[in-house]
Amino acid sequence: MRTLALLALVLSSLLLACPTPVLAQSQQEMNREAEDGFRRADVELNRVYQELLPRLPGPVREKLIDAQLAWIRFRDAEAEARAWEFEGGTMYPFLYYSSLEDTTRQRSEDLRIWLESLSAGSESF
Repeated sequence: MRTLALLALVLSSLLLACPTPVLAQSQQEMNREAEDGFRRADVELNRVYQELLPRLPGPVREKLIDAQLAWIRFRDAEAEARAWEFEGGTMYPFLYYSSLEDTTRQRSEDLRIWLESLSAGSESF
């Protein structure tokens, strides 16, 4: 009885901690949401990247373009590596797109920091 009361207390605490109710979803819905999350992150990354490029002198701009192309190959390979265990399964897209989103958000943040440092005048070329 004591264990049951403790379990009820823990569950009620979790429900109160959630700002919105947690709804069961199908794997297909979760996969679609993961892909949408990646697409949104990619749009933001491209916005920051396009804002940064014209602020850089020619040789540095070319290096960033090369780095971005290499980063895209890394991002895609990283996502495949993280999801490989579920290849061919229903969870593969969820893990793949979640990895793409995480990596893309990090890259976006890295470029945003660079852009902000240019705006603050701390980078000199």
